[in-house]
Amino acid sequence: MPPEDPAGLRIDNFRIGAVSGYPNRLRYELGLSNKGRKLVGKLQFMVVVGEHNGELREMPLDQPATLSDAKPKVEVSRLLNTRGYLDLPEGYVEHKVVVQVVEGSSPSVAQSAPMSPT
Repeated sequence: MPPEDPAGLRIDNFRIGAVSGYPNRLRYELGLSNKGRKLVGKLQFMVVVGEHNGELREMPLDQPATLSDAKPKVEVSRLLNTRGYLDLPEGYVEHKVVVQVVEGSSPSVAQSAPMSPT
């Protein structure tokens, strides 16, 4: 899925990394822009490549806890910059994460990011 949909919703940037001192917590930053109609949807995160108990796995992540005013639901008229935290299960080692902006039950746009320092 591309980082821009035909209606003009675009993921401008997506960064994710470990939180120092919290081994099972990730911090993300996400920038969205929209040239089309107002989008009301939600963010959905999935670890695409990760290890749990020595096995490679894919896994959906819980919705973010707020860091600023981020919410599981998002509204994008023109621009939205948001950030937040995601919790991982004990013993999970993540390598790459995908974020999707979902409207209704269908993803509109998606982008992956490797783990980076925050």
